[in-house]
Amino acid sequence: TAEALMYGCPIVGTKEAFEGYELDHSKIGGLAQTPQEMIEAINRLKNRQLLSSCRKYAREIFLNEYSIESTTKILRANIL
Repeated sequence: TAEALMYGCPIVGTKEAFEGYELDHSKIGGLAQTPQEMIEAINRLKNRQLLSSCRKYAREIFLNEYSIESTTKILRANIL
């Protein structure tokens, strides 16, 4: 999940795939618990505008919340 975020890839995953991540599932690609939900979420990504939006959101979430730089900033703010 972190690597997909880093590369700005949309993610369709189960709740376990997103465990520990604070993000909006509808903006990243989708949350799917069943095979049918997975198919529907993947098919929604055929919309180029939605796909582009998910890519942008994924990259922004990574940079703002999970990158080394953002983690360092959070640690410095809370430790120093």
